[in-house]
Amino acid sequence: MRVRHLKPWQRAIAMGLAWLVAIAIIIGNAKAEASALESRLSRLENTVFSLRSQISSLEREIRHLQRQQRSNQPPPTTTPQPSPNRNIPPSDIRDDPMFDRLATLAIELKQRLNKLENRVETLENELDIDAQR
Repeated sequence: MRVRHLKPWQRAIAMGLAWLVAIAIIIGNAKAEASALESRLSRLENTVFSLRSQISSLEREIRHLQRQQRSNQPPPTTTPQPSPNRNIPPSDIRDDPMFDRLATLAIELKQRLNKLENRVETLENELDIDAQR
């Protein structure tokens, strides 16, 4: 079978159609990537919101424990009474292992939040760059 040679105007049309198909494919891929990035960004924002809520909850719990410790402290004129619950004076709260664990959790959550905020910022920058293209 013999291949027929195309006339110049037919070649131009074929090249134009090839370019249009290539551009359509590139645009489709860019839209898919942008959609995937937006999805990742949304999940990261939800995670950041969740971590912020957890940090706020931990901070409230710390304040509550500190208030509780202050209110459970016996008056200075009375002798301390042994009690079944753990009443730790505020000066000794830092020696309490539960306080240490709570503080560690708050610090770890804050570090995770900072990392996620950095990732969100990076993704936002990537989206901005993609949008400029």
